[in-house]
Amino acid sequence: MRCGSILTTFSPKCPVALNTPARDRVGLTNSAIQVLVSVDISGTNDQNARLPGDTVRCQDAEEQSVANTKQSAKRARQGEKRRQQNVALRSRMRTAIKGVLQATETGDTDKAAALYKETVPKIDTMVNKGLIHKNKAARTKSRLNTRIRNIGA
Repeated sequence: MRCGSILTTFSPKCPVALNTPARDRVGLTNSAIQVLVSVDISGTNDQNARLPGDTVRCQDAEEQSVANTKQSAKRARQGEKRRQQNVALRSRMRTAIKGVLQATETGDTDKAAALYKETVPKIDTMVNKGLIHKNKAARTKSRLNTRIRNIGA
């Protein structure tokens, strides 16, 4: 609907409503743009309504949040930071496990045992940080150890 369209950004990272002709977008930047058309807000008590001529800042995909307060925005930022750290740690653990599995597939007992000794502390660290459950860690270590013992058999 044309009367309710708001130009938000040109950036592909941000959700866009580009129902506005290109001639109306001239001179606007990616981060700060003007609202060209606004919704009729008469009879509503919407304090966040955009009026024609208002400047709007579009957030990148990483910045987008539904936080209503400074505290919730900060918690969202902290949560994203922790999530990225957890992804990196989980990836390190999985890579170490794959190294042991590859060594067992090639039949190299010494290399597999050495890699297993390096992998066990990484798995235990993930348990202490709460990334994986202690039973999953025990199961994984047990299965790796069984593979190493079965190389010569």
